[in-house]
Amino acid sequence: MKRHIILIAVLAVSALLLSACATEDPLTAEDVLAQSALRMSDIDTVQFALERQGAPVGLDLGAGTVNILGAVGSYQSPNQAVATIRVELSGLISEADVLWQGEDIFLQFPPLIPEFTPVELDATFDIAQLFAQDVGIPFVMTQALSETELVGTEDIEGVPSHHITAQADGESIAALVGGVLNPGDVDLDIWIDTQTFEVVRLLITEADESTWTVDLFSYDDAVEIPTVP
Repeated sequence: MKRHIILIAVLAVSALLLSACATEDPLTAEDVLAQSALRMSDIDTVQFALERQGAPVGLDLGAGTVNILGAVGSYQSPNQAVATIRVELSGLISEADVLWQGEDIFLQFPPLIPEFTPVELDATFDIAQLFAQDVGIPFVMTQALSETELVGTEDIEGVPSHHITAQADGESIAALVGGVLNPGDVDLDIWIDTQTFEVVRLLITEADESTWTVDLFSYDDAVEIPTVP
């Protein structure tokens, strides 16, 4: 008799759970973006990789104007970052290291600039702004997007991710690529970890089909940000 009572109780609880699951509202794009904005507001460190495809984007590094091809680096909250930037200068591919320490910017661009040296970079180029509350990911997620749609779940580099599409004005989301985004309307594809709500990848497509891809990984792992006396 006791076994029958226990079985009935288990079935009743299961039915209640299934009913609750069935009536629970599914996640919307806005839900996912809001939760992601909260998580991205609270990160300590993260590593990033940017890649440019399409029309060149010029940047004055102080040693001449170069075209940015991509960058790989690390960010430390609240406003420190270091990146190795791949650039094209006079048909040659080279690398420059840029260090952001608060409002100070340092450049290392061998052989012209062999050590980190204070520079006045183009005011629009600041990788640390990617994570800033007022212009970076948290702002973009909640205030800068339109036509948002949750299109499904996909695997990105082994991470199950919500895939969201959206549109935005390029100027309002320029911080997502350090500020070097051509003006005009853009399309966005955003992939967000289904468990942690950390941003995994951003794909920004400009009107001429040129793209920026931003990959974010190794959240809150130890990073090495050089210091300059």
